[in-house]
Amino acid sequence: MVVRTGTRVRLTACVPQIARHTPDLDTYIARRAQAWELIIETAARIAPAVDVEVSVNTRDVDERPELYLTATGSSIESGDEGVVGRGNRSNGLISMLRPWSAEGVSGKNPVYHVGKLYNLAATEAARRLHEETGLECAVALVSQSGRDLADPWQAVVQTSGPNPILAADARRVLTAVMDDLEGLRERLLAGKLATA
Repeated sequence: MVVRTGTRVRLTACVPQIARHTPDLDTYIARRAQAWELIIETAARIAPAVDVEVSVNTRDVDERPELYLTATGSSIESGDEGVVGRGNRSNGLISMLRPWSAEGVSGKNPVYHVGKLYNLAATEAARRLHEETGLECAVALVSQSGRDLADPWQAVVQTSGPNPILAADARRVLTAVMDDLEGLRERLLAGKLATA
């Protein structure tokens, strides 16, 4: 996951290690550090004018140890990948010249799949901001592995119109939407929210 703001880039990489090829915790930690160094070196070579902040395997808890180990090297073994075409956007549109997510939400877990929930929460926040201001709005929410779903890593609000939305108003609406994430889940499970 990458978020760029001007010349600042924040990157989160989830890099699994295959359990049978990872003999101990020290090996795992050394490989994770090597992945971090490789990403930093590559970014410096490709984009030297950009300030890059890299996080690797943010859900790891070395003390437990709770690590990103897999049997195959793929997240598909956890069973929450959902097979769906990328044309199945949560709003039913493929709008290449408008803000959009590549996430296909149909078939994804409605309780914790971040792509599904953030698409729907962003749509709800944009709807509320539009109702309050009359401005055309687009909202993007970005997660980071290991963060609470109700606490987005980044939130971006785009508007078009003569007057910008105040940052405090955008925060208030986004906070209200994220505070009601459980209500959003309930409406989704009750069939009251369309996912195209």
